Amino acid sequence: MVVALVLVGNASALANVLELGVNAGAKLNGMAGAGSAHVKGGTATVVNPAGLADTEQLDADLSFVGVYGTIRAPANGPGTAVHATSFVPLPMITAAYRLSNRVAAGVFVTTPSGAGATYDEVDFGVPGLPARPFGFTMYDVEGGPALGLRLPWKICLGVAYRVSWIHGTMKSYDPASLASGTPVYTETNLSGMDFTGFKLGVQANPIARLKLGMSYRTPVKVDLSGTTKVMAAADLTTLAEVDTSSQVRNVDKLLAGATYEWIEGKLITSLDYELQFYSRSRDITVVSPTSTTTIPQRFSNNNIMRLGAQYRIRPELPLRLGVGFFDNFRDGGYLSAASGGAPAPTYLLSAGAGYLAKSGVEVDLAYTFMLNRGSLDAAAAAPLGTPGDYSATTHAFSLSVGYRR
Repeated sequence: MVVALVLVGNASALANVLELGVNAGAKLNGMAGAGSAHVKGGTATVVNPAGLADTEQLDADLSFVGVYGTIRAPANGPGTAVHATSFVPLPMITAAYRLSNRVAAGVFVTTPSGAGATYDEVDFGVPGLPARPFGFTMYDVEGGPALGLRLPWKICLGVAYRVSWIHGTMKSYDPASLASGTPVYTETNLSGMDFTGFKLGVQANPIARLKLGMSYRTPVKVDLSGTTKVMAAADLTTLAEVDTSSQVRNVDKLLAGATYEWIEGKLITSLDYELQFYSRSRDITVVSPTSTTTIPQRFSNNNIMRLGAQYRIRPELPLRLGVGFFDNFRDGGYLSAASGGAPAPTYLLSAGAGYLAKSGVEVDLAYTFMLNRGSLDAAAAAPLGTPGDYSATTHAFSLSVGYRR
């Protein structure tokens, strides 16, 4: 379960948030997340705001995704392998309302990512150094209003304004203090907000059974501030509390897709391609309680393919299936236990179902399985990477309850 990339140690650093991609509600999650061309109503505020324009009158959803993940990674070389399991809840609330024949408004609150990977009593391989908890947690929450506009020629446009809030914690021995021979243990808590994000979208229906969609999300940088508690390695006596700052990036991304209706009212397939621009990341400057270090980054763009299908057994009872592929965005030379998954692609399988009652209440369920596995040899890891075997296995269970009229 890879949710965020952070540097080991408590520091002032620039990090990249990696979103799980299973926070678009159970409808799309059952199709591996594919649906940027046909999504409509409240969920469109999160995926492609152009879909707001197809809101009938009122559309609201309360969604919850429970993500259960297991991460295995070396903490300090091949002989220090550790693993951790965690449960991360990712809620989402969306609503849309038609204001006029051409205009609909929406609002959303969602959690693009969350992390919970703290390893208990990790042995760092340093003689005489007590085993201590090691890892990080992070939550990324976004929310804001959105508008959708229906134009002639079967084209819809949309825009969503995004306010971002991020909170993170880290626990570890300070790497610089280990190198100096005077180890200290640190705990960091950080939080911050950004008000500059937008998402723009367009949908088109060029022929009767074909829908096309595209959206672009602007990058944001969230300035975090907080404190680092510096403690003695032997007994965790507090030595100092240091003001700490960080900057976390949500990279910009481009999403494009197509949906085709093979059997009218029964069978559709959707294909989405998403490009996340991680290659625009630059060096990380890390300020720890004992030193300042600049670390070069060689991130690659993250390419994501999703293919999903929906078949309606009856008008009110759809079944869904999907497969997905996530490219590897990570700088393989700087992997560590805190970075989450392996320097390898992630594969995704999903299934789901729904039921729409005559009252307008709709319930949807989905299950998603993701697997990421690979290794980093000693030569590739030099000078700062941690060689060894890495893996991340994720089970995501989605439930959405909505109302349409």
